[in-house]
Amino acid sequence: MPKSDIIAGLDMGSSRVTCVLAEHDAESEKIRILAGASVPCKGLKGGVVVNIAETQRAIASVMEQAEEKAKEIVGEVYLGVRGGHIQTFNNRGAYNIARADKEITAEDVSNVIENAKAIPIPSDREILHVIPQGFSLDRQRGVPNPVGMEGALLEVGVHIVTAQSSHINNLMKSVSQAGFRVVDTVYNLLAIGELVVSPEEKDLGCLLIDIGGQTTAIGIYYEGSLRFSSEIPLGGDNVTRDIAYGLGTSMAAAGGKGKTRCRTFKPCGRRLHDEYYRPGCQDQKRNKGQRSVGIRAAPDRGNVRKDKRFSSKLQLRRPARRSHTYRRRFPT
Repeated sequence: MPKSDIIAGLDMGSSRVTCVLAEHDAESEKIRILAGASVPCKGLKGGVVVNIAETQRAIASVMEQAEEKAKEIVGEVYLGVRGGHIQTFNNRGAYNIARADKEITAEDVSNVIENAKAIPIPSDREILHVIPQGFSLDRQRGVPNPVGMEGALLEVGVHIVTAQSSHINNLMKSVSQAGFRVVDTVYNLLAIGELVVSPEEKDLGCLLIDIGGQTTAIGIYYEGSLRFSSEIPLGGDNVTRDIAYGLGTSMAAAGGKGKTRCRTFKPCGRRLHDEYYRPGCQDQKRNKGQRSVGIRAAPDRGNVRKDKRFSSKLQLRRPARRSHTYRRRFPT
């Protein structure tokens, strides 16, 4: 029976470091999660290292916790990266089949992908991923795998992910100082897409949103592949900061309220009625009507300062006004 391998994934988030250890059985081709751990990191800001010493200590701590839970020892990790320095774009490449048989091989596929990524980029950036979006054979689009087919012109559309070289090097240096080796660098959004987006959803089209602490990654899938991806410098910490400012409390307390009171505003089941008059109706008894207004309970504000935004005890939610609720009488 072949020996199972231990896979370690290290996610360098906006302000946290997370590690997951998994076991891969080569015979059954299945992956089993062994353990995981996550710790805050003051050395990271928006997925970029701002303090190597703090980042190194956080990596060593989270790896030690995961190894203790799994009772395994690892020496190499797959590094997941994110941040505003990630930039993506689409490009196309072509390759002429000059052989007599014209049969497409795996080497031809590799050559056309290399041609698609052969574009000038700044010297301070590096390519992380080149993702094929679809092949064309003799101008015929929609070829998922051209290997074994015959044609004279092979084309491909690719989605290219680039990153700032200095930021990637700082991340790898922090991992190296913690005592581990980086096997490969992976863009977090791609890994999440492989996990949560089904092939049918990729074919029909969907939007994937990954909200981090200080950045938000978005990806658009269509026709089976990733068509667009981007990093937005806004995340959950911005929401926490707004809650702290509005309630006049600390960031820690605001973070707790954002997590525990996200479902505070629920319909409580009671109804209020207010009277209104239908224009054009002469009968006073018929003229008076009632309109239901839903009540939502306000959250427990504790020692919140008096403010106009939080002075009301109840929040009234009026339904949208419906048209044709009465028949207007016109004079004859």
